[in-house]
Amino acid sequence: MILLFSVWRILLTIGQYVPAAQESVIGVISQRQGESYRVDIGSAHMASLDGLAFEGATKRNKPNLRVSFILCDRNSRLTDQ
Repeated sequence: MILLFSVWRILLTIGQYVPAAQESVIGVISQRQGESYRVDIGSAHMASLDGLAFEGATKRNKPNLRVSFILCDRNSRLTDQ
C-alpha cells in the first residue's frame, strides 16, 4: 500500500496600507519636530502634521500634543514617495 500525501501551502500576501487623498485616518504621534509632528498612520511612510493645521490654532494658541497621542486626521495632500 502506497500513501501519497499532498502538501498544501498557503501563501499570505501582506498588503501595505496606501493612503488616499481626503481619507480620514487614525495615527499615533511618533516624533515632534519644531512646530510639526511626525505621525505613524500605518503606511510605508510617516505623515507630517503642522501644528498650525488645527482649527483656530495660532502661534500663541496651538495644541500641545505629545509623543504617543492618538489623533484622527484627514489626508489633505499626498506626495509620490
